[in-house]
Amino acid sequence: MAKLGITFEPGLVERILNDVDEQPGNLPLLEFALTELWNKRTGKQLTHQVYEDIVNSSHDLHYVGCKR
Repeated sequence: MAKLGITFEPGLVERILNDVDEQPGNLPLLEFALTELWNKRTGKQLTHQVYEDIVNSSHDLHYVGCKR
């Protein structure tokens, strides 16, 4: 992504990894979250706000987000 100039907001990578860390099916959850972040990105940055929107609109990620 660096070649494309895409960046993560500070702390977002850690937040996502913490959210899916010990969840059953964590790799599909991670894939879903990253795909949605990519599809809904604003400009060249992946943001906490978009991730929060994804967590709130996805049953599986909402459950994971509530456990933090």
